[in-house]
Amino acid sequence: MRKIRGKIYVPGRFLHSTTTTRTVKSSSKDSNKLPSQNQVHPKLLRGVYPVLITPFNPDKRESIDLDSFRKCLSFMKHEIKCQGVTITGVLGEANRLTDFEKQILIQAAVEENRKDSSSTPSNQQFDICVGVAHLGTAATIDLCQMAAEIGADSVMVSPSKDSLSAPQPSEESIISLFESISDACPTTTIVLQDLPSVSGVHMSMDLMVRMVTEIPQLTTVKLESTPTITRIANFHAMSTIDRNSYSILTGLGALYAGFDLCHDPTTNVVSISKSIDVVPIRPTDGFMTGFAFPEVLLEMMHLVNRHQYGEARHLYQSYLPFIVLEQQPGEGLALRKEIYRKRGLITSSHVRQPGKSLSAALRTTTESLLERFFSSRNVDIEKAVPSEQLVSCVNES
Repeated sequence: MRKIRGKIYVPGRFLHSTTTTRTVKSSSKDSNKLPSQNQVHPKLLRGVYPVLITPFNPDKRESIDLDSFRKCLSFMKHEIKCQGVTITGVLGEANRLTDFEKQILIQAAVEENRKDSSSTPSNQQFDICVGVAHLGTAATIDLCQMAAEIGADSVMVSPSKDSLSAPQPSEESIISLFESISDACPTTTIVLQDLPSVSGVHMSMDLMVRMVTEIPQLTTVKLESTPTITRIANFHAMSTIDRNSYSILTGLGALYAGFDLCHDPTTNVVSISKSIDVVPIRPTDGFMTGFAFPEVLLEMMHLVNRHQYGEARHLYQSYLPFIVLEQQPGEGLALRKEIYRKRGLITSSHVRQPGKSLSAALRTTTESLLERFFSSRNVDIEKAVPSEQLVSCVNES
């Protein structure tokens, strides 16, 4: 049993899931390990899932501002109308949170999401994904179980190692980790986070395809290893299961969205080499990343779904100043938090120690950019920016 502020939660009480059917192509290689035809699996994640910041109060304890946290989640659900959110991710400062604080955040997110669940149409389900990065296998599994028991819809897992200089973990040990999570949380969707720049773990495409094929709950890959377009194309080419049985989401702050998402899958990409290879490229299925204006990502998705690839690329290129500015190492998180504050979502842009605060120079640059895109056109960024205003800001800036 686990206790949060006087409330005791019995393991299993909050377990729930949404399922879909995954159809698997037959394969002669390792066919005995493949899931059976028409087996029921947790859902695929498709759409836009902002990675939420964790708001802190600028007090001595750097305590969590739960009211602002709930406000951020409600904004993403009701105003932006995203498909879900991810909490306690890398840019949610997960490495600066205690496990007890993570538990409080998961509970707050689930409770906020359930406030009006009875009136939410089934085709507009809003999912809570929980980042469960931990150095230890046992601790990772325990955090996954806790998230599932409280009511999270999915967990995002990244393999880890003791330090960046430590040897790479074996492929079998990585598979064992995900199989253990699958066994411990049999009804919870698993998102594989491929982020070697942070985890230090470089996974081969063979390994990733094998895990998605063999582990029932692992239906979604958050692909954040570069070059993204090459790895996305290779994943699709190597997969032996139906394309509709897994999803790939763009991360890295949407930095490569124009290449991952905004291209016509009916055209071919030609690689320049001694022998010219013509490779059909399929776009990703959405975003799971941090960006202070997720409505831009959602509009890109809408344009791509309408096969308006040129317009989607134009939107991406136009908002690159914001995307690039936020992705800067060091102060990028502080900048994103400041924009959240400007949007009226959090009361303080404080970054927990030892994170860097926003410098005066970068603050001025941010305010100038916000003025040029929004304030000068009387666009209220405390509300979701409508698609027509997103485009007008682009055309006039």
